[in-house]
Amino acid sequence: MDINDSATANDSANDSANDSAQEPAADASAPQSGAADARAAIRADSHVTLHYRMAVLVDGEERELVNTFEAAPATLQMGVGQWSPDLEERLLGLAEGQTLDVAIPAAEAYGEHNPELVYTLDREQLEEQCGSDLVYAPGESVELQFMGELPVRGTITQCDDDSAVVDFNHPLAGRDMRLKVAVIGIL
Repeated sequence: MDINDSATANDSANDSANDSAQEPAADASAPQSGAADARAAIRADSHVTLHYRMAVLVDGEERELVNTFEAAPATLQMGVGQWSPDLEERLLGLAEGQTLDVAIPAAEAYGEHNPELVYTLDREQLEEQCGSDLVYAPGESVELQFMGELPVRGTITQCDDDSAVVDFNHPLAGRDMRLKVAVIGIL
């Protein structure tokens, strides 16, 4: 049974907006006799148990970030920010037993890297907000609060005795990705 046979009108509209490489593939072990119509489909507020593999593309090679296929499955609560909205959108309409394997451009994953979110801060500013006992080194994560706003997390990309460059982009911004998912259960 083709997954599009059981798609709702909204799913059909979404499917036509996506190319075939992004359509979920029916799992060969899933029931094929119309039983898919009775299975729950992922909605924007679902709790989903799934196996997934997420990788970024670096210099044309996949660099795996996480892979639960050979471990315990993960649980994802849709709509609360565990994954980017664009990644979650790709799961909508999938049913238990279905799989998805898709390449995702950076702009549709965690966004393009925005150079306006990279700041050079003097050591005094950092120590005032983060404490003087923090180790300032490339790769370290810092949380800062600017002008009464909510705290924001950034990553130190460069530093010396006087200042540090802090990138407030999402760590996966600007990275093309590959996402593989196998849906186990939906609530």
